[in-house]
Amino acid sequence: MRFRLTLWYSLVLAVTLLAVEGGIYFFLRRSLEESARQTVVERGEKVAQATVSGPLGPRGEFAVLLPRMDVFTSPDLFIQAVDAFGAVVARSENLGRSSLPLTKGTKAAIRSGKAAMERITVNGEELFLYSRPMFPDVEGTGVIQVALSLKRQNEFLSRLRLLFLAGFLLAVLSASGLGAFLARQALLPIKRMTETAREIGMSGDLRRRVEYRGPQDELGELASTFNEMLSRLEAAHRRLESTLEGQKRFVADASHELRNPLAAIRLNLLSLLNRLHPRLEPEERELLASLTREAERLSRLVADLLTLARADAGLGLDLSPLDLHEVAREALEQSRILGEGLEMELLSSPGKWVLGNRDYLKQFLLILLDNAIKYTPRGGRVEVEVESGNGEVVVGVRDTGPGIPPEERERIFERFYRREEARPKPGAGLGLAIARWIADQHGGRLELESWPGQGSLFRLRLKALPVPAEARAS
Repeated sequence: MRFRLTLWYSLVLAVTLLAVEGGIYFFLRRSLEESARQTVVERGEKVAQATVSGPLGPRGEFAVLLPRMDVFTSPDLFIQAVDAFGAVVARSENLGRSSLPLTKGTKAAIRSGKAAMERITVNGEELFLYSRPMFPDVEGTGVIQVALSLKRQNEFLSRLRLLFLAGFLLAVLSASGLGAFLARQALLPIKRMTETAREIGMSGDLRRRVEYRGPQDELGELASTFNEMLSRLEAAHRRLESTLEGQKRFVADASHELRNPLAAIRLNLLSLLNRLHPRLEPEERELLASLTREAERLSRLVADLLTLARADAGLGLDLSPLDLHEVAREALEQSRILGEGLEMELLSSPGKWVLGNRDYLKQFLLILLDNAIKYTPRGGRVEVEVESGNGEVVVGVRDTGPGIPPEERERIFERFYRREEARPKPGAGLGLAIARWIADQHGGRLELESWPGQGSLFRLRLKALPVPAEARAS
């Protein structure tokens, strides 16, 4: 906006200066030309008035007595007299041996007895040439020519143009600088408001307000309106925080309270199923098995909710050096029972040390392995690979499932989001949200690559640690 205001100031000033300077220049040029025309006409009339004529001789010949031409000249003014045959009969001394040209206007004046005014160029110099008959009432008496050089006038106009151009450039540049300064000063309150709004947005501190100590003009009204909006946002934010805090406490408390009863229900169902198994009908055994599976699913859901409640509470994890190879090996072995019909392999070797929480990194890998097993058809392959290099340790889980469409690759990390293909499969849509939180808590970067019809690869990049001395010794 400051640039646009300065540009408009400069354009308005430039147009105004061009109009004023152009008007002055053309008015002055026209005045000088009119003055030059008037000068040559007056001198021509004076020469004509001083010219004497009359009959002379016994046969009444017509004779002309011309005045001395130098009396009427000046350094830029030239005079000459031409007879009816075009021969120069008198000239001013400043012409030397040169003579004024016999133009079409001059010849017309000789024939018609009328004066002529012309603007001509002789040897690169502009002249106003005035030609008038010596005696308009007498035919064939010759012509008086008066020429005024426009050299000084043109030099003056040229200097004036340069002066106007320099003044124009100086005025426009000065006005641009002054306009930029004034625009900056005028928009400084808006800049401060913008900076304050940006800081509020980055910090999330809705208690701050825009400081404005100017008049209650448009900017003052803007500042007041912005502060009122911040007050309303702060009040709404407080209400929302209170509501969310209540929801978080409810989820945490409910999950905590449900965990033990669900564990007891699951254990009792398993005990009941084992003790009564020989005496139960197939339908009764299937019913108890179904109840046991649902209890296990509810237990996993409660555990996930507790993990997310911990994340929402902002609680960190206790980190210590560990070999990620061992964590990956344990997670894969624990998941093999679920991967019946799949080829599962660990591509790693010991010595991949990172700073992490063993339980949560194992939970991270179990989540990714559970997803890979769910979506990989029988006969497919699931790999866990741990690599190190460039100061990083990268652990990844690769499958040969159907892949993830590009439009869903970000949404799958949202809580409770489940793809359409996942609806019939067990789960609550919390696993990948927990996996991302675990990755963030370890300062890692969770990446996803997927190829439609060929599978997906989830990778976690962690900062590598040197192998501890006791591990090297063993």
